[in-house]
Amino acid sequence: MAYKESLTSAKSGRPSWDVLKGAVNWFATNYKIKILIDALDECQGREDVLAFLDSIRNEKKAISILVTSREDLDVKDAIDGYRGLRMEDRRSEVDRDIESYIDHRLATNVNLNKFPEAIKVDIRCSLLNKSEGMFRWAQCQIDALSRLRTVKSIRAKLDRLPTTLNETYANILKSVQEEDAELLRRILLWVSFTIVPLTLDELQEAIAVEAGMRTLKEVKESRLNDPKDILSLGSSLLRVCETGHVKLAHLSVRDYLLSQDIKTHPDVAKFSLDHGEANRELATNCITYLSLDGLANGPTKTQDDWERRLDDQALLKHAAKGWTYYLRDADQTSELRKLVSDFFTVRSRPIFMSWIQILNSNWIFRWDEYPRHATSLYYAASFGLLDVVKELVKTGADIDEPGSRFGGTALHGATLREHTSVMELLFEAGADPSKADFNRVTPLHTAARIGNAGVIRLLLKFRASKTALDSLDFFMVERMMILEIC
Repeated sequence: MAYKESLTSAKSGRPSWDVLKGAVNWFATNYKIKILIDALDECQGREDVLAFLDSIRNEKKAISILVTSREDLDVKDAIDGYRGLRMEDRRSEVDRDIESYIDHRLATNVNLNKFPEAIKVDIRCSLLNKSEGMFRWAQCQIDALSRLRTVKSIRAKLDRLPTTLNETYANILKSVQEEDAELLRRILLWVSFTIVPLTLDELQEAIAVEAGMRTLKEVKESRLNDPKDILSLGSSLLRVCETGHVKLAHLSVRDYLLSQDIKTHPDVAKFSLDHGEANRELATNCITYLSLDGLANGPTKTQDDWERRLDDQALLKHAAKGWTYYLRDADQTSELRKLVSDFFTVRSRPIFMSWIQILNSNWIFRWDEYPRHATSLYYAASFGLLDVVKELVKTGADIDEPGSRFGGTALHGATLREHTSVMELLFEAGADPSKADFNRVTPLHTAARIGNAGVIRLLLKFRASKTALDSLDFFMVERMMILEIC
C-alpha cells in the first residue's frame, strides 16, 4: 500500500477510495468478489461511489457488482456500460410483490382485518389496478385506509385515490390540523437535512427550539408532551429504524418537499423546503440552543453535573457537532453572521467553553478532558469560518496562541482541515508558519501527515521550516520526499 494512501486513510478514520480500490483488486486476484450497493441515489457523497465504480469498470478480474438506484443522470452516466435491469420493465414481478404486500397488510392490520371480506376484496382490487408498479404509492394508500373506521369512508376513499406519489403526499399534508402544521414542518425539516439521524428524544428537543430563545425554560415549554407524537404527526412520511433513529419513510418524501410542485399548491406550500434556507434555520437553531442559559455558567465541574446537563438538554451533542456543517451549506444572512460572531466573542466565553467541553466529549472517553486554553480563533479557523476569522483577527486576537488540545495554533487547525483560504488570511495577518504545538508538531508536519500537496506548497511558500523535528525526531524533508511533494 502506498504511503500517501495510508496517510489519507488515517486522516478521516476511514479507508480512502484509493485504498478500497487497491483492496478490491488484491482480493479479486485471489477470490471472486461480489459488491452490493443498495440505493445509490440515497447515498451521501455518492460522487465518490460513482468515481469508484468507474475506476474499477475495466478491471479484468472476478468482480461482480450489483447496484440499485433511481435513474438520476449522474448515476446513469457512471454505470453506462454495465448490464442494467429496469424495474419498469418487470411490472409483472413488481405487481406480484405489491399484491403480496397488500394481502399481508389486510391480514395483519388490526383495524383492516376487522372489516368484512367484501370490502377487503375491493381494497385489494382498487390498489392493484391503480398502483402502476408504485410500491410506495400502495403503501401510503394502505396506511391511509387503515385509519378509517367505516365501510362507507373506505369506499369513498377508494373512489378518489390519488394517481401519483406527489398527489399522495399533498393529500397527507392537507389533512394536517392547522395547529400542528408548524410542528410537522419543523419535523420534516430536521429529518430531511440532519447530518446524522436523530432519536425521538433529540427530535422532540430540536423542534422546540426557535430563533431568539434565551432560556431553557422556553424550550421546555415548547416541547411535545410525548416524543411519540412526532410519529403521529408524521403519519406515512416518517419511520423509526431499528436503531431508534427517525428517518423519512422514503427518499421521495424529501424530493416532494423540495420540488416545485409543492410550492405551487397553496394548501401545502408552507411545508416546502429549500436547501439553503433549511440549513440556515438548522444552524440558527443549533447556535441558539448552545447559547441558552443552561450553558451560561461555563463547563460543568463534576460528572454528576455533566450527566445532568446532557439529560436536561437532549440536543446538546448534536448541536455542538452539527451547527458548523449546517452553517457551511446555509444561505448567509446578516442575522446569522451576527449570531455566529457573537458566539465567538469574549462576551460569550462561558458558553463558548461549555461548547468546547461538549464538542470534545464526542470523541474522547472522559467528560472533563478538553482544552481549557481553547481559543475562538483556533476553532473558527479549524471549521473554516472565514468571516469569523477575519473579525477575530481584526479585533486583535493573538494569531499564534495555542488553542487546541495539544497546543496547536489557528494555523494548525486550518491546515488540518485543509482550509487554504483561512490559511492565507492567517499568513497575511502574520501567523508563524513554523510555530509548533506542545508536541513540537508544526503545521507542516500536519500537512505532511494528511498528504495534501497544495497545503504543503502553501506552507512552503510562506517559508515554513522543512527541517523542524516533531516529538518523534522525524525530519520533514524526508516525509515530503516519501510523499513525492518535494
